[in-house]
Amino acid sequence: MHTLQEFLLKNVVPAVEQLRQARQHKNLPTTRSAYASVFESFLWLHLGTEIGVFPPEASRAIASAYYGDFFQSLNRPSDEILEKVEFASKLYVVDTPESS
Repeated sequence: MHTLQEFLLKNVVPAVEQLRQARQHKNLPTTRSAYASVFESFLWLHLGTEIGVFPPEASRAIASAYYGDFFQSLNRPSDEILEKVEFASKLYVVDTPESS
């Protein structure tokens, strides 16, 4: 069983660093794999917190520090043209490479 510090150093930091490097190289398969690794590490952090293995306050601090940019990158950028057009529905499917 990991302590939170071990989990951070062995899982979270390497996954986030892998994603940072993959984004720089613009290799889509590598980037998708890196996104999956970051998301998987987030799920393990969440599970560990839910079952009481990791302390909640420290887990929240790690989540905001390490995963904030990750989740923000999944949102589509605002598109002024789409905002001006009236659709029957405002539902818009994200079309970033990461969302596919």
